[in-house]
Amino acid sequence: ALAGQGMAGTEGLQEVGLGLLPFPVRRQLGVQDPPRPGEAEVEGDPLPVQGDGEVILHLYEEKGEDVVSELDGMFAFGLWDARQRRLLLARDRVGIKPLYIFRDDRSVVFGSELKALLATPYVARAVDPIALEDYLTFGMVQGERSILQGVRRLLPGCVAIVRQHELQ
Repeated sequence: ALAGQGMAGTEGLQEVGLGLLPFPVRRQLGVQDPPRPGEAEVEGDPLPVQGDGEVILHLYEEKGEDVVSELDGMFAFGLWDARQRRLLLARDRVGIKPLYIFRDDRSVVFGSELKALLATPYVARAVDPIALEDYLTFGMVQGERSILQGVRRLLPGCVAIVRQHELQ
């Protein structure tokens, strides 16, 4: 969820909704679904942080969208930058943690499970017929598709940037 457990910098977020990010958000930075907490350090210096979400925020302030190249292990997260009015979505290089994205003209919804997207009023329970054919043929849905129509998977090692509902 965007506000609540596992979320750093959530004051001012308007909606608690399993990865739902309504616009506008009044906080400078926020991270959703960071890697599990561990020892935090940036360039060898220990950080006084409560978890990996705060480490990601510190790294983002230093490195911008290159923050992902500084991370190891499994992760999938969304980070809202209010100054630049953009949402950064990222997934680990191996693709252990999935990240699903739905976008229409009024909302962006994302989460590491399809049920998180289905818990919102924005994502329909419609099956993508091509994804279903892939699943029945290969036993899996290939590429960026998901079994739900209009929902895409961020590929392993990729970063997506959302500005004014434009997905890059």
